[in-house]
This record gives sequence, structure tokens and C-alpha cells, in this order.
Amino acid sequence: MHSKAHYLFIFENQIQQGPLPPGRVQRMLRDGEITDAALVWRERLTEWQPISSVLQRLAGWSERTASLALSIGEPLP
Repeated sequence: MHSKAHYLFIFENQIQQGPLPPGRVQRMLRDGEITDAALVWRERLTEWQPISSVLQRLAGWSERTASLALSIGEPLP
């Protein structure tokens, strides 16, 4: 199992969800479960970030690829 540092937390409409693997967040966006107005947080971030700032990185990533990128410390914008 991966550490929580690899997972994302989502906050939208006064509801927090997570921890979620990046691939799940991508599917939630694609399926309309969350919008690009949602905020994202993960360990090592000092504050919540707009999900729109990470959409491009999440788009097309498999869950494994996204987890690997996060595990080696690739920063989210």
C-alpha cells in the first residue's frame, strides 16, 4: 500500500473526500462527480490548490503513473 503522500484529498461544496488515488480523481472529473472548481490537497502541500491547476497533469495519467510521479516528489502546481 502507498503512503498517504501519494493520495489526493478533494474539497468541493463543503464536502471533503479522500484520500483518493490520482486515477480515481481523474475518473471523478471525467464522470462529473466533481468539477474543476474543486480544491485539491496532499501531504507536502501547504494549502489547498485549485484542481484546475493539476488537471493537465492528471489527464491521461494512469493511476500507477500518477502514483509513481507523486512518490518521487514531482510537485503538483
